[in-house]
Amino acid sequence: MANFRLAQLNTFAKVIELETFSATAEYFGVTQPAITIQISELEKALGVRVVERSSRRTKPTEAGKELLKHVVKIDAAISKMLAGMEKHRGDVGK
Repeated sequence: MANFRLAQLNTFAKVIELETFSATAEYFGVTQPAITIQISELEKALGVRVVERSSRRTKPTEAGKELLKHVVKIDAAISKMLAGMEKHRGDVGK
């Protein structure tokens, strides 16, 4: 299984939405190099390039377009899981 983090998927989706690493860094309150590292680590873990970098805007590669479809499904599954856990709140440590 690939070794990547959900935060990297979230960062990838935001880079595609905002179209620049700098805007994504500002959104998350981190440096642009931090965003670059997350995307580079995600690409290394997956073994494919997921974004086309340019000085003006960033867009997904074909692999990135496919990944984005999965990220949307993963995000929906996580939201559903968290909603399902809501009824169990307060059970920690019992």
